[in-house]
Amino acid sequence: MALRIETPLPFALRSANSWLWPGPDPVVVDTGLGDAAAWATLDAGLRAAKVDARRLTIVLTPGHPDHSGNAAHLAAGGATVTALAAEEPLVAHHRATQRTRHDAIGDALIHHGVPAATIQAVRKRGGHFDSFSVDTPMRPLRDGQRIPLGSGEATVHAAPGHTPGSLLLALD
Repeated sequence: MALRIETPLPFALRSANSWLWPGPDPVVVDTGLGDAAAWATLDAGLRAAKVDARRLTIVLTPGHPDHSGNAAHLAAGGATVTALAAEEPLVAHHRATQRTRHDAIGDALIHHGVPAATIQAVRKRGGHFDSFSVDTPMRPLRDGQRIPLGSGEATVHAAPGHTPGSLLLALD
């Protein structure tokens, strides 16, 4: 059975969910924002469940910082980070691709007639949001792949839209 770890967000949404399947080979789906408050909450939840980070697998549903922000903390303790291959630019190369992503967003906004001052404000806010994530090596998952999840398995399904490599897990 999955345990919900509700990590705080310093935004209007207020929280993000991490889902933990404890056991000898634990899995956590999403890790929350990479700030001190979210890390403290996630770490406390994992410790309460007696999770050994060296045996932990992380599944990131998108690579955005509010889902992947604490993956680097856990990877430093031995956890394996996974996501669909299309998320690699957001997970493994987040900081390195920041300018390219921001330029693409700016170009799209210009194309749609958004005023320059608004585009600058979006870039500034995006830069702040990007600070909540650290480049983290990952192991790619494939659409249709079966992965262990608690005492059962789940099937990985590509669900592009929110990000190019967003995924869903179908539980058995």
